[in-house]
Amino acid sequence: MIHEEERREYRLKGPFFKFLGVALATLSLESRSLLRPAEILPEITTRWSEDSVSFTLKDSHLEEGPVFHTFDKKFFYKHLLPSGPIKYRHHPEQMVTGKKLSELIEHLIVEIKQHKRFFRDFIPIKTREFQQKDFCGLLVLKFKNYPFVLKLFAENPKSFVSPYSKGFESSLFFVMGRGIMRHLTGFTRIQNLEEVKVMIAQDPYWSSIIDMPRKWYWMPKKNDWIEVTGKHINGKDDLKIDIPALYGLVCDEIQIDHSPNLFQRHHARRCMRLCQYVNFQLDPHIKNFYIEKETGKLALIDTEHFHMLCGVDETWKADNYTSWYLKLTGKYLKDKFFRTKSERIRAQQPRT
Repeated sequence: MIHEEERREYRLKGPFFKFLGVALATLSLESRSLLRPAEILPEITTRWSEDSVSFTLKDSHLEEGPVFHTFDKKFFYKHLLPSGPIKYRHHPEQMVTGKKLSELIEHLIVEIKQHKRFFRDFIPIKTREFQQKDFCGLLVLKFKNYPFVLKLFAENPKSFVSPYSKGFESSLFFVMGRGIMRHLTGFTRIQNLEEVKVMIAQDPYWSSIIDMPRKWYWMPKKNDWIEVTGKHINGKDDLKIDIPALYGLVCDEIQIDHSPNLFQRHHARRCMRLCQYVNFQLDPHIKNFYIEKETGKLALIDTEHFHMLCGVDETWKADNYTSWYLKLTGKYLKDKFFRTKSERIRAQQPRT
């Protein structure tokens, strides 16, 4: 079920992830003196909002912001897929109702839970981050009969506190993103899209060559909620938030003319310059950018907030893709293996 585009993406990132994989493999070599006092680690506990069975994760990388302040319930509901007519992006004379799209997604959920490999109304695009057996992870699909793409996010209380079981890439971002998870970064995509749109509109050059698809959140009619509580985090022992266990992003489909790659210096330079212009609120990964067939513009398909995804701030700088990959590698190694005890303790203390 893995799409050919996904294979190309993996080959492109292969050397970077293989290098970091060696570092991750050294986890098995870590040891600790039995006489050394146990460190009090930040922890989160999860359960279904209507259940008493709970699961706990203790990890020094957990911080308050990424876990407890990424999901904005008011913003989420305000940007839900409308039930009325939605005009096609490039053919406004054609339309489909949001209610119809929602009905198709509801049927898709039933098919996924039945462990079907092929779906009536959707074509899988990206599947390697989704664990069908446990119904968790990220699944990307295209509507068969409508020009839209669905990004589906699913978690359960047990999988939510198992960040290292979802593959190397998820483990990488959990470590660098201070406890961030793919399920949480999905909540940043629309707000970040709106902020980036404002910045691009203010520049004559970028506003003439950049385009971004519309996006809406989707949630099933009957949804479960995961209650997350935290303690020993930022000096607090009473943190709590409820997040939807299942939600989606419905986006305009981009008809691709061709995909920029790192070997096309002009395109690579332009993508990096754009990310520099928006202060790296966008992830520079080259596969997040496509040349759109309809307009010839550079279209952005992934608008996760890069600062949140990788735990960086506005001071993050990179002049080219080589320096960007090197800085990411260095940050991961520092966050994973070379944080001092004082740095870990400081991350748990109250902040003003």
